[in-house]
Amino acid sequence: MVDYGSLECHDGNQIDPLVDGGSNASSIKPSTHVSKRFVLIALGIALGIAVGAVAYVDFTSFGHSKLATLDEVNKVGSSGSGGPSVTITISNEYPPLEDSVKMYGWQHIVEPYRTTTLTFEGANSKYMYTWSIVNAAQPSQQLEVEGNGNSEVSVVFTEAGRFYDINIEERDTHGASQYFKIQVICKYVRREIRTLNQEDRQKYFNALEAFHTLSQEDGQKLYGTTFYSHKELTVQHLETVGSCSPWHSGPNFITTHLAFVADLEKVLQAIEPTIAMPYWNYIQDSVEYGNAWSTESKVFSDAFFGAYQESGELRGRWGFTLPRVQSAEDRETAHNSYGYLTNYYNQDNHGTLHRSNRVCGWAFERIGLPDCAAEAAVLAATDSFADFWDPADVVLHEKLHPMLGGAWD
Repeated sequence: MVDYGSLECHDGNQIDPLVDGGSNASSIKPSTHVSKRFVLIALGIALGIAVGAVAYVDFTSFGHSKLATLDEVNKVGSSGSGGPSVTITISNEYPPLEDSVKMYGWQHIVEPYRTTTLTFEGANSKYMYTWSIVNAAQPSQQLEVEGNGNSEVSVVFTEAGRFYDINIEERDTHGASQYFKIQVICKYVRREIRTLNQEDRQKYFNALEAFHTLSQEDGQKLYGTTFYSHKELTVQHLETVGSCSPWHSGPNFITTHLAFVADLEKVLQAIEPTIAMPYWNYIQDSVEYGNAWSTESKVFSDAFFGAYQESGELRGRWGFTLPRVQSAEDRETAHNSYGYLTNYYNQDNHGTLHRSNRVCGWAFERIGLPDCAAEAAVLAATDSFADFWDPADVVLHEKLHPMLGGAWD
């Protein structure tokens, strides 16, 4: 369930959501353009979701709005006279998807485990509308439709990555029927973390807290074998071949960190299936707050990932205990002289997660986040993948690490 969309560079508050391999195009004309900006948003996800654990693991407005408008829905036959084409709208509690969906080839999407509203626009209040929604690969699997018989119904799709056929019979007062059929694909949609509604954001934080605090054994008892603990994924991220990391310092950095994000997302979905990994648009903070981002950004507040403190301590749920060497097998994993599972050069001896607002004595007031110019320079490196990954890693990723976790001298 991996996909990454574009990270648009805006001077305002516009934030584009990302579709998990799908699209919510506003017409039935498909779009097949794919942008390499998925890599930058992957970096945003890998760093953003790990704001609470960046020193140890780097992978670590509501309303009824349209998701899609399905114009010229396919009419598959009728027992009465023909009529004009119809429009079906798909909506949930989030605003419509805009620019980010243009890079995908699917025409219409729905989201899993959310109540989706389907509306037959321009319906005749005297007519009967019968809806049948089935898994396209297994038509015998029919979804329950709430309000069937009406021109507006609700349904919950449950399998991401599946196509669903939506069949509609419109029966008039004389018993004559027209039949319509559309196909949608079910995809998770990743959104900027500040655009999540309160309920979804708390579900995400609760699942992330469980990931960091549950042991492997306890987590798998509760959520199945898809669950991997913070310690287990930390060990995986610290893996070396000889003295070299297979995940860093080369083009493999890009693809392997996409995989780390996907692994963590699967863990969170095992805990709460509605979750799609949110991302952090740090360019927005750079534009809006300049060098004051660490004190002004909502992302670094107690309501989100915890505010920066002079002491370095994190209050509330993010002040969790860090994984340590506990067995002979653990000793084979990179760790510091205090026994914490981290790179050997990270000689932090705090027993709980800390975040400093200084890098070797330099306060963040002197250091800004990567800005639009930095992102544009990375995107301009198009001669080869090697030319691209190096600035993406060094200019964006490596700068963000110490700025999120700090560095103690």
